[in-house]
Amino acid sequence: MKDFYLNKNYQFLKDNNQKNKIQFSKKIFKSLNFSKPGIIIVGPYQGSTSDLGSFNVALEQLQAITGWPVFVDPVSGVLANLRGLVENWELILKKNKDVIQCEQILRLGPVSSSNDLENFLLNFEGLQILVKENNAKKLDPFKKSLEYEFGISNFVKQFIGEFSYVQKKRKPLIKLVKVLKSEDKKIKEIINKELFSNKEINEYKIANYVPRIWPKNYPIMLSASSPIRDWLTFSENRTLTRKCFSFRGASGIDGTLSLALGIARITNPLLLVTGDLALIHDINGFLIENAIDLNLTILLINNNGGNIFKNLYKNNLDEKELKKLFLMPKSINWANIANGYQVPYKNVSDFNKLRDAFDWSLSMQKSVIIKVDINVENEMKERDLILKKILND
Repeated sequence: MKDFYLNKNYQFLKDNNQKNKIQFSKKIFKSLNFSKPGIIIVGPYQGSTSDLGSFNVALEQLQAITGWPVFVDPVSGVLANLRGLVENWELILKKNKDVIQCEQILRLGPVSSSNDLENFLLNFEGLQILVKENNAKKLDPFKKSLEYEFGISNFVKQFIGEFSYVQKKRKPLIKLVKVLKSEDKKIKEIINKELFSNKEINEYKIANYVPRIWPKNYPIMLSASSPIRDWLTFSENRTLTRKCFSFRGASGIDGTLSLALGIARITNPLLLVTGDLALIHDINGFLIENAIDLNLTILLINNNGGNIFKNLYKNNLDEKELKKLFLMPKSINWANIANGYQVPYKNVSDFNKLRDAFDWSLSMQKSVIIKVDINVENEMKERDLILKKILND
């Protein structure tokens, strides 16, 4: 039976629609008009890691040809020195999406975990082109885009072949970039002023501060739910100096620790930023062979369960309904759990001590847990306050 399956020959059907797809691609290029403004939106990178270098080269070429602004996801794989990057683009969408005056959008990869971006794309009336990394599956949940499946490198090559030299020359940044950079600067000033007015640790501060103090070029993994969304909103593109991994925000929390342990076997020291529910859900990942000997720092955000839902449903459900349906508060003795798995453990109470905790974890050169406790009520009040200042500026 085993030999039957191992020796079986499989024939894969050839794509008889290849010519039609090429013709469709040409129609996509003809629909673009680079004399008019547009934006490039880069979602989570889903291509092969071996193609990431050529991906960035092609993106740089495309931005040079268009002069368009670029919005990027924390796990986009985009290099931090790309021209035209807008740091606080999600907060700009939240504040005033009407400043984005353009007639075309070039999207790379799936949409980021952002309600503001989803609403913007859903209501956008201009041309949307979605470039996928050799993926024939439909990726546009809004069904508003023309989808090109052969990857950004082939997109740029075909594009260059379709247009004249004049249209392919490097262009200065378009006016829209200056408009967005001006909004970006205002938001940045508010964040820098308000974010660290006190030493209390909360989730959106972690998103902004941790990539400043975790050594550059060391990889980071973000768990689903709150971390990936907070880092998209508040990290100001600081993940782009390193490899950054994550489940997509809507993909759940299954296997968070196990995935981090797998990544740490290949690239380390690795920082995993995770909520308490995500970690406890997969805590037996520590039983994997040699797991505690891997160079993995776990920054455990202890918000007593499911804080993401408090942000998502705070206007729709009362406190009792939230607790019953979503929050699932747990009384967990994390020190005892860490001790049970023989994992070094440290509790940190303010930001001034977090850098020292990272230095300690790196010196250990093994799996460790650094826990930070979040006062959820204070977190919600401060988050609402800083967002109010940004939106009313």
